[in-house]
This record gives sequence, C-alpha cells and structure tokens, in this order.
Amino acid sequence: MWLVNTRVIPSGEMLDEASGYLERRFSIIPLAPAADGDPKSGKKPLIPWKAFQSRRATQNEIDGWFTDTSHNLGIVTGRISGIVAVDCDDEHAVHWCQHHLADTPMMARTGSGCHLFYTHPGPVIRNGAKLHGLNLDLRADGGYVVAPPSRHHSGRRYEKLGDWSSPPPLFDPSWIIRRNDKPDRIIIDDRCDNDRIRIRARKYIGRMFSVSGQGGDRNLFRVACVLIQKFGLPFNIALDELRRWNQTNAEPSWNDSRLRYKLSEAMRLK
Repeated sequence: MWLVNTRVIPSGEMLDEASGYLERRFSIIPLAPAADGDPKSGKKPLIPWKAFQSRRATQNEIDGWFTDTSHNLGIVTGRISGIVAVDCDDEHAVHWCQHHLADTPMMARTGSGCHLFYTHPGPVIRNGAKLHGLNLDLRADGGYVVAPPSRHHSGRRYEKLGDWSSPPPLFDPSWIIRRNDKPDRIIIDDRCDNDRIRIRARKYIGRMFSVSGQGGDRNLFRVACVLIQKFGLPFNIALDELRRWNQTNAEPSWNDSRLRYKLSEAMRLK
C-alpha cells in the first residue's frame, strides 16, 4: 500500500517544479487550487489553455502563475510536450496496466491511483476514457494531467515516482480498443466477404510479434484484441488465425489453451 503524502509545499517549490518542466520542454498551465473534500476541484485550468496545445508558456508567464500562489500545476499532453499519459484511477486499473502495458520509469502517484507516462509516437493520439471498461483514461493530444507536486482534494500530494530524468518508452497505441471507433472496426455479417476480412486481419497481425522476455504475453493479448475487437472475427475463425500467427510470429510459440484464454479475454471486452 502506498504511503499518503500530505506534506505542505514550501513557498517557491511549485514555481521551481514548473520551471523544471519547462526545461524538459513540457507545456505547462495553471490549474485551480484543490478544495478539501470537493472531488471536482484542483483540476480546472485557470486560463484559456487551447493555445498551449501548440506553444509552450514562457518563463515570465510561469513566474506570474506560480509565484506566491496555491495554484495546482498541469502538463499539457500530446505532441507539444512529447508525452502521453495513462491515468489509472483505482487499483483494478493499475493491476491491468501492470499486466498489459510496457513498463515505464516515469510515473506519478495521484490521489487515487497513478499516471504512467510514455513518449508520444508522432501521429495524433486521441484522448480516451473508461478504456476496457475500467477506470482507465488516456490523456494525449488535446488533453492535460495534474502534475506533481499539485494538491489533491483529499489532501494528498501528486508525487513523482521512478525516474523522470530521461525520456520514457515510446507509447504503443495498439492496446486501445474504443467501443465507438467505427472507422476502425470491421463487422462481419451476411453482406461481407469473410475470406477478404480474414486476409486483411492476417496481414495486419503479421506485423505483430510475441517474444519471450519482451512483453510476449502482453503482445499476444493485443493480437487477440485485434482479431476480436478490430476485425470482429467470430471466436472459431479468430482462433484459426491466431494459431496460424502463433506458428510464425511467436518465440517461443504458445500452447493452445493460452491462445483460447487470450481470445476469451478479448471477447469479454466486446
């Protein structure tokens, strides 16, 4: 269980942290102070912040926002800051990420979970909420996160975890399955050519690999999600394609019961 950090922020520390973030080329914005017991407080931008999705604040602006104030601090995510944040808002979301996402040394303890930071991959990454039916949100282009050492409404402080001194690993968007992603989702029905869909799915997962010691189990689950969620394949057809993929793209190959289990997990997310 994580210890609760309720320390008082010394005068000038928020300004120092904001200036440090600017040196890291993060886009910074001021947020309203947190009010004890008010879950909606501490997160609202105090300025029109759309401009800071395409430009970084100057040091003079940061000095004006955080000198002798109780403002919270926000980092604008996306290409402007070069980072993507995965927001795990409870223990279930944290547990899911530990088993399905790449490890990252750049993390933050929040009021109820943690933020996991990754390097932005370049193409636009949309924000997401309640991903995989969990209290799991994504903050990327057009988003922001409350950053350490801001104060949570519970009295806790957002706190850096791990190593913030070097760039985190590249964000892999393949695990994001949104229920309303209609342009990316292919539904098989009587009007579709099943063989054509299978060929497209086969080509897609042919670029994905599962290697022991390099997130192999996590990548197997991603392939299962692509077959079930993205291409909408029925279980028996998806299993045939996963078996075919397993023979050439998994090292070592998985046993059949593991393939079935991962497809069943992907089915539960539909």
